[in-house]
Amino acid sequence: MVSSIERELKTLLSKAEYDKLYTYFNLQNQPKIIQSNYYYDTADEIFKQNNAALRLRVFDNGSSEWTIKERVSELESIELTQFNREKVIDVPQSLNEDIIYSADIQEFIASRNIVWTNIKRTMSLITERYNIDVPYGLYALDYTQYPQAEDHELELESQDIEVALEQFNSLLASVDISYKQAETKLSRAHRYSTNE
Repeated sequence: MVSSIERELKTLLSKAEYDKLYTYFNLQNQPKIIQSNYYYDTADEIFKQNNAALRLRVFDNGSSEWTIKERVSELESIELTQFNREKVIDVPQSLNEDIIYSADIQEFIASRNIVWTNIKRTMSLITERYNIDVPYGLYALDYTQYPQAEDHELELESQDIEVALEQFNSLLASVDISYKQAETKLSRAHRYSTNE
């Protein structure tokens, strides 16, 4: 189990801008990571009310992880992650404490009086990701398929958000891409599902 603070910048991209960055980063011979993301909440959206999301991420190599991300500011989230010991064969529709054994995640759920049997799968999406390591962080160039839509984005995770912001804006300017505010993937999935 890992607990960390995630500092992240992101911008939405058009398909043409995505292709431009794909070429800029020279990703033609780089492996892409395919990840299936399954989000969970209660009927009354307790996770959402707590500025949090519960996600199961299953990678194309069979590994998987449970994560709770709790937003603490516009650019920062607390992230609690459980790396699963076994491959996920069937993605659960509902949860119990035997599926998520991380003490930190269990404590998060208990501290908000969430009943395990009330946690149900609410959304799923698939992301094709290219990771690009840079001295000041990690870029992720994403193409995501939602049930009702698809989109492209560029993310930058960094421990030094000031340096990252400067470098992120410099990169966008150098390839003539305008910054477009990007909500979380879960927020976009909800928006796409209601056609807002």
